[in-house]
Order: sequence, then C-alpha cells, then structure tokens
Amino acid sequence: MKDGIHRKKIYQFQERVEQAIQESGMSKMKIAQLAGFERKVLYPQDWHMSAFNLMAFCQVTGVSADYLLGLRKEMKR
Repeated sequence: MKDGIHRKKIYQFQERVEQAIQESGMSKMKIAQLAGFERKVLYPQDWHMSAFNLMAFCQVTGVSADYLLGLRKEMKR
C-alpha cells in the first residue's frame, strides 16, 4: 500500500514540475542554465532533484516548493 502512495506522490511531483516548466514559458535548457544545474535534472527518466536543485528551480520559475511537493494547491508563492 505504501508503494502505491509513494508512486502517486512521485507522479504528482513530476506532473507539477512539467506544468511549472510549461507555464514559465522557458525551455528546460534555459531553466537549467539559469538555475545552475544540468538539463537532465528536468527529465523524469533521470530525476536528480536535490534540495539545492529544487530551491533553484523554484527561484527561476517562481513556483512554490510546497506546491511541487504536494503540500499546497496554489502554484505560485
């Protein structure tokens, strides 16, 4: 049962990251460049979203980390 919940949270996180990317109007390459990490961080098959990367992603896109993590319903800070 816990695995199902865990997978659901991961899927929700991935969806929200993709939504934030789309709504930012920037390419994954541009976001990665501005955030200071490799572009592969933003591809679901190769998730490497460390706390630092999460913070940088949120700063660049203006999206709340709480939203990405499923702790809040509003996308923006």
